[in-house]
Amino acid sequence: MKKFLVIGSIIAVIVLGVFMVQSSQNGAIFREEQVNTAKSDMTVQYKRRADLLGNLADAIKSYNKHEADVLKGIAEGRTPDGKEGDVNASAYIRAVAERYPELKSVKNYENYMLELSITENKIAKVREHYNAQVKEYKRYTRKFPTSTFLSILGYEIQDFKYLDYQSSEEAPRNLLE
Repeated sequence: MKKFLVIGSIIAVIVLGVFMVQSSQNGAIFREEQVNTAKSDMTVQYKRRADLLGNLADAIKSYNKHEADVLKGIAEGRTPDGKEGDVNASAYIRAVAERYPELKSVKNYENYMLELSITENKIAKVREHYNAQVKEYKRYTRKFPTSTFLSILGYEIQDFKYLDYQSSEEAPRNLLE
């Protein structure tokens, strides 16, 4: 009876050891996936920023073209001596003023600027989250006994790099040049 108890205890310790070792690898894989997800979240926000910048540039170009057309129409409606021209020119100016009391492209521009500001804040947050996940992964894979168990299992520890907070290559640039 004692012999079965000793053998059972040894088997239980071995099984427990196997579960502990495997649990270390599962924990590392989980944290690795967290880092990859955080990296993916950054990519989504960078894409959003790029899309917004393109739309913002288009809105500004559209606004500038429209404003130039309006001013050109007003200028054409005046005589060389600065007095108002015929009735058609005055009617054109009034029609433009009624149709565009505030040039409508301005609102699109303001909306894109707001969305861009929100996106920049999101990018800062996802970068912080990424760094936090990298920190958690590195801490987990380096501590004892996890590092020993991972080495026994042949788990290849990923070398994730922290992001610095200097201006990134994806930062907004002057698109209107």
